[in-house]
Amino acid sequence: MGNGSKRIPPISESQGLWIGISLVIVIIVSLIDWVFSVTFIPINLLVALLTFATLALISGILFIVSLKALSPNGFMGQSELVTTGIYAHIRYPHYLSNMLLSFSVDTLFRSRISLFTAFWSVPLTYLLTLSEERYLRRRFGKSYTE
Repeated sequence: MGNGSKRIPPISESQGLWIGISLVIVIIVSLIDWVFSVTFIPINLLVALLTFATLALISGILFIVSLKALSPNGFMGQSELVTTGIYAHIRYPHYLSNMLLSFSVDTLFRSRISLFTAFWSVPLTYLLTLSEERYLRRRFGKSYTE
């Protein structure tokens, strides 16, 4: 550890169990509210807003970090393969960002249409990545495959 840095203690098994139980309760209450339109706790709206805000924030950070990792010309004028930064860990951070944003909007609007849209973003993004994979293999060849 460096100068003055504090070590965060690990979560104990009992703390992990209570966190897990709390999350399961929140999920069950949210599902009952969503499926049957029965609001047990007014905190459901607060949970939905916090979930939306968290997912939207993560989505925005992923998108900004993915754009910063690219050259100043941006992704359309990219002349070399980017394998550093976020791209060293996630192949398509901008697509992950879009899917997280879809699910965050779903938690905000809590409708069947937004849920349908969020879940359809996954296979559509997969098809888009297949297309981009073919293009990148043609463009960068063996260096992309490695």
